[in-house]
Amino acid sequence: MLCDRMPQTLDIALRWCKAKNKWVDYVYDNTIKKYPQKERSRAVKQVLGQINYYNIDEIVIYFRMMGRKQSKEIPKEELKLPFKYTINWEEMASKDINELQMWQSVCTWVVWFKYWYSYIENAVKISMSNGKVYSEICKDIETRFLPKIDISIRESLSMFLVDNIKKFNRI
Repeated sequence: MLCDRMPQTLDIALRWCKAKNKWVDYVYDNTIKKYPQKERSRAVKQVLGQINYYNIDEIVIYFRMMGRKQSKEIPKEELKLPFKYTINWEEMASKDINELQMWQSVCTWVVWFKYWYSYIENAVKISMSNGKVYSEICKDIETRFLPKIDISIRESLSMFLVDNIKKFNRI
């Protein structure tokens, strides 16, 4: 259920971190499984940010706190459940520090992919339409979008991105 509905950027970020199955299992065991069978579909959509997470009472409280009167003023992103809230950080910290550090790293990558993926995808599509070859596209992605990424993973990340963009867009 989670894998079928996962947004593309989340899917790619989790695969880059080699944490997709682990995250799916974690979220299912700690969140989805707690809901009755009839409500699990909605719970999955909430976890993936596809529907509003907060109920109307929480929205009204939000309005009062922010001094707003109309519901249309709430930014849609603030009504969604961010990835970082799918992990129980307190429980994780009390159990295993290595696991905590791994999930912190995954969370950072998810945020990075969410921000940069659409720009990189557009650049790859333009490069391919201009007739650039695979190695040129990867090098271009490295220099334009990955200069702050550790040099030891820069090349493999650019290849991973280009491969996945080609796969998802059937190029």
